Amino acid sequence: MGRRPDPSWSYWRPPAVDTVRDGILAEIRASTGELPGLAPALEEIAARVDLDLGFRLYLRALKTAAVPVPEERCIQFGDLSAPFGYPFSVVYEGLTVVWRPLEVARRCFDEDFGLSELARECNPGWELYVPAPELLHRAVVADGYHIPGVQALVLWEDAVRLLESPLSGDTLTMLWTAASDTHPESFGTDGPGWLRRIAEACRHRLTEVAPEHTPVLPPVRADLADAVLHEVREAAPQLKPEHATALEQVVVKVDPDLGFRLLLRILQAVWGELTKRQYTRCLALGERFGYGEDHVPYTIEYLAQDE
Repeated sequence: MGRRPDPSWSYWRPPAVDTVRDGILAEIRASTGELPGLAPALEEIAARVDLDLGFRLYLRALKTAAVPVPEERCIQFGDLSAPFGYPFSVVYEGLTVVWRPLEVARRCFDEDFGLSELARECNPGWELYVPAPELLHRAVVADGYHIPGVQALVLWEDAVRLLESPLSGDTLTMLWTAASDTHPESFGTDGPGWLRRIAEACRHRLTEVAPEHTPVLPPVRADLADAVLHEVREAAPQLKPEHATALEQVVVKVDPDLGFRLLLRILQAVWGELTKRQYTRCLALGERFGYGEDHVPYTIEYLAQDE
């Protein structure tokens, strides 16, 4: 977990003293109660010897003493560490982070999440290197620096909604293959079978990291169904007719949020061209659903054409 300097570091690195010195010293001073007898020494090292070293020793002391650190404070540590060039794992690994409740899962992602994100990862090239079960496992446990179990929860919600819906097995298979741009045989099962595997893997992960949490499907945003239907129909010329029909069924019979995310994903898979007006409306819909600021731009911005 050493430092990872950028090759051009000397040209763009802002002086750490100018950017984060006051913040780091304030954090160390505020930890007198958490690190009794040690905080003054850490402050002296940071102020008089080397700010970088002082900050890393401070983090090590918090980890060794198992000091509970709220998630927001952990993120702040990451911001303070940025000028030094080491990855966030230097801050995060070993720290006793107090995470937010899993119920806020959907607000954790800057970009895509859930089934639509898993479909993006299952591009045609994956099967050359990673078996489907291994790919699914990686996706389920890849929480990064988010709440442990957050990936499993959002995937579980999407999979269970589709499994409990009135959509036919053929429709579920078609939706998955359209979103992932793959063939059913690549996964050794049909759409319902693959969704059951996803749900089972997610439940196993949640049992491991959040045994006290009982997954419950949140209410759907039915108030946005008409707006999503409008975008599906506007984008229909870019889609196969059966895919457009299946997306409409998801919006009306399952969940407008999931339908919208799958629409964005399938447009990405087919490189469908969008007008600037369509893209602007999709941005607005993403905001209304509460998506991260990069969700829609990362997925379809490059598809928007000048009118």
